[in-house]
Amino acid sequence: MIKKLFKVNITVRAWLVVLALAVVPYAAHAIAISALTALTGAGSAGGDTFVVVDISEAAAADRTKKITRDQLAIAMAAGFADNAIAGGDVDIDTEAEMETELVGGANILLETEIDASSELLAIMDDETGTGVLVFGTDPTFLTGITVPDNSISNSELNEGGAFTWTGVHIFDNLIDVGSVETFTDTDGTPDVSTGVFWDTFTNTLTITDFDGTPLNDGQLLYVESKAAITYDCTSSGLDCGSVDIVTASGDFTSWIFTGTNWQLLAFKDQSTDMGTDATTGGSITDNGDANAITISSDEEVTMPAQPCFLAYNSADDLNQTGKDGAATIEFDTEIFDIGSNYSISTDTFTAPVTGTYLFQASVNITGVTTAASVVLINLETGNRGYRGYQSNDDSMTPSVWGLNLVAIADMDASDTATVTVNVLGESSDVVDIEGQATNMITRFSGCLLA
Repeated sequence: MIKKLFKVNITVRAWLVVLALAVVPYAAHAIAISALTALTGAGSAGGDTFVVVDISEAAAADRTKKITRDQLAIAMAAGFADNAIAGGDVDIDTEAEMETELVGGANILLETEIDASSELLAIMDDETGTGVLVFGTDPTFLTGITVPDNSISNSELNEGGAFTWTGVHIFDNLIDVGSVETFTDTDGTPDVSTGVFWDTFTNTLTITDFDGTPLNDGQLLYVESKAAITYDCTSSGLDCGSVDIVTASGDFTSWIFTGTNWQLLAFKDQSTDMGTDATTGGSITDNGDANAITISSDEEVTMPAQPCFLAYNSADDLNQTGKDGAATIEFDTEIFDIGSNYSISTDTFTAPVTGTYLFQASVNITGVTTAASVVLINLETGNRGYRGYQSNDDSMTPSVWGLNLVAIADMDASDTATVTVNVLGESSDVVDIEGQATNMITRFSGCLLA
């Protein structure tokens, strides 16, 4: 064998895919390689030169031989079996001649042949009958895969069973959830394992759960009622509140499976205009980022962000009015100011939005004499003024006058509201505005009504 192999004149460079290299048992005319050492001469026309030891040679001097890389490749491809090359001394100059001489019709791949996947596919056996290469039934891809547009058909994506995608997947096109299926008419726990989009049957029915195998965590379900369908929300399978949901034909529900129960995501009542209040014809617009309306378990309604304020005067302000001039009342201490719309530095409320506001003002004054003819309390807003009037026809001189005013005012956004007091008839400003640190005897409050 080795003598035949050495006489082959190889001018073709070939690459062989070696699946396994095993120690060849000793047999007559077989080669066992006990040492393989690269010698000088790399890159020669015949390939790199190697040393092999042929233990079948009787004389020690004849056991060490030199062969080229190509010769070694042919010997390895042939398995070092006897008569691996059919003829005796042959001259192999082409790939075809080499394949002819190898017993079994071995296929020799040239280095220049495998530079495209189509060339590899052309020489592979089509063991599946599909015309494609099969690398495994459960492959693992270590890096991302880019799939060209329109390169995968619907049938290729249909695996016939459930499969899991992990990570983030972006679907920038139409997603079809499949055909609409129909529940069995008398089944109160319908099987939903074969689809996503369902119609109920056309008879009245109470549904207590959705069934099927398998049911996967996160599974979505869309159901359109075709009759009076009741969902039993107090059953163990459906989580949709404390009261059963009764639907009519055309109503729609969507659900998600948590691994234990089906959680209701949405319910559309076909008979109700979901965007309009049926009584007033108005609508609710929500542009906020916090709770605007809170309803307690006892149905108490609060609006924690509704503009509202209360401020008072903490000390007496002397000689503020009397000789016809109006005095702006100082409310220098806040109790609360929801929305921060009242300023203690200017004693002014600024409307944050256009609406209807309720205001109340109480002012205590002292120092009024019998010369005073009229005492006025005023609420000045951007659109109009509101007056509280008292006449001093009887020339009364009480020690304290209590003035009160309540008004519902229409205001535009950014309009302001202030309180003034005007005492007429005095020879000079002798009237004082009373204030106390602990008692709110002079105060100003307001809030948005609507």
